[in-house]
Amino acid sequence: MKKNTKIGVLGGGQLSQMLCEAAPGLGIHTLVLAEDPRSPAARCADELIVGSSADEKNLSELCKRSPIVVFENEFVDCKSLVKASSKGKIHFVPSLEAIERLQDKANQKRILRNLNIMTAEFEEYPMTHDLRDWLGFIDRRFPGGFVLKWARYGYDGKGVFIVQSLSRQIDQILGFCQNALNRKVSVFAEKKIKYMRELAMVGCVSSEKKIIYYPLVISEQKDGICYKVMGPAVALGVDPKLENLAREVVSKIADHLDLVGCFAIEFFQSEAGELLVNEIAPRVHNSAHYTQEACHVSQFENHLRAAARLPLVEPEVKGVFAMYNLLGPRGAAKTANPQFDLSLPAGVKLHWYGKSEMRPGRKLGHLNAVAKDRQKLEELCGHIEKLVELWHSKLNETA
Repeated sequence: MKKNTKIGVLGGGQLSQMLCEAAPGLGIHTLVLAEDPRSPAARCADELIVGSSADEKNLSELCKRSPIVVFENEFVDCKSLVKASSKGKIHFVPSLEAIERLQDKANQKRILRNLNIMTAEFEEYPMTHDLRDWLGFIDRRFPGGFVLKWARYGYDGKGVFIVQSLSRQIDQILGFCQNALNRKVSVFAEKKIKYMRELAMVGCVSSEKKIIYYPLVISEQKDGICYKVMGPAVALGVDPKLENLAREVVSKIADHLDLVGCFAIEFFQSEAGELLVNEIAPRVHNSAHYTQEACHVSQFENHLRAAARLPLVEPEVKGVFAMYNLLGPRGAAKTANPQFDLSLPAGVKLHWYGKSEMRPGRKLGHLNAVAKDRQKLEELCGHIEKLVELWHSKLNETA
């Protein structure tokens, strides 16, 4: 890597913010394209382009000024990026080919099926069929229940509809599907999985195709949004065989898609003890925010290392850990400039995103906790949960 390598970051949210925060220690100069000059990444980037990522002029400016580009999320227009980068050789991490294959979740399912990697059974909606007829077919196909998903643009519980009763929910279901189709987004149905817990693993691949693995972690959701992550999973009672199996899956997917940089795999552990892939995210991921304190090298630093063609560093884990997302409380009104100003116990670190507005369910920051043993971690978690409850109460009072 040349001294003062510049990396462009597409997106201005908290993932971009944490990439920018990790860059100075590597001698990397960051250029962020963000729509809002008040966005989390805008406050810590070395350079900023303010504008929409849907505007090819902005994309061309980003590619003109940075030979390497990384992404905050996979919801990008790959065709526009190809056009914007046509005048120079831009190193995209991951590649646009990989993003294009993974940004469609139905295509993810097809990839997993072709690789013989376990995932929930699924059926895609054929656009030429009557929607009601297809839903009736799905109801018969998956009598134990099913989940409808948008193939694109779904995240943090959006673009997902858990069907409890087709007949009772038919109007909501038709609205959910039609909303996607109006956006020219396809819909698919998954068999509802009876699972013990949700798990996740982040891997990172160097430009020389060396792969490292962050530990398997336990993930907990609220309203479809990640609320809590704990790990390493094997230190908290998860069978070590699942850690090994998760590594095999991570390696197989990385090899098949020729991935570079960090990426995440979300899993279900079924009641039968099987490991099924839920989704693939080709970027740094919420489930590995704990790496900032619990590992010698965070996912953000290793992602930048991979992009800049620097050697990766093995992520030695310091103890047992937990990460809590700080989410806008349910039912609260929008609040300008929310703060988390509560005292934290030793072993807990706050990462605040500085967002200018709070909304219910919006990620405003996270807390990382690291402890020497499981008992101490449980004590810290109990303390954190009380603090989060108090913070929610304060936000509701001021809203």
